[in-house]
Amino acid sequence: MNKINDFCIDFCQKHHVDPEELEEVFAFGRNSHDADVLSDLVNRGIKICYYKRI
Repeated sequence: MNKINDFCIDFCQKHHVDPEELEEVFAFGRNSHDADVLSDLVNRGIKICYYKRI
């Protein structure tokens, strides 16, 4: 199982966001196992979640 893919799904569930809304954020990281990529995904994902709620 792809670690980043699992992370994306978990992240979306935790933040009650439709995974499709964050698809472009996560797409570039799908084939990576780099911790820096995960960190970047978290930061981008949180920003997107935040802005979508305003």
